[in-house]
Amino acid sequence: MSRTIEEHAARVWMLRTFLETSGEFRTPLEADELLTRYELPFVGLDLPTAALKKIYFENFRRLYGAEPRGVDVGAAAKAAEKQGHTGVAEALKKLG
Repeated sequence: MSRTIEEHAARVWMLRTFLETSGEFRTPLEADELLTRYELPFVGLDLPTAALKKIYFENFRRLYGAEPRGVDVGAAAKAAEKQGHTGVAEALKKLG
């Protein structure tokens, strides 16, 4: 599981590149250790827009609903603090 912003961004980049392009690519150096690093490159699927819409939008909406839910800012601040993200925790406390 990715733990840093750079690792999260690398994971998202890999998924989007795989789904949206037809080119070859490799696992970025910034990726977490759980993402496979093959000798040969990955090759993207270059899915059509309709398929990408189903994956990105319709699956999300099916799982989480069409309307955004409220956020318990206090609980989010406590969780951020517990993870050592003091700057995030302080910013959240200012919102609450």
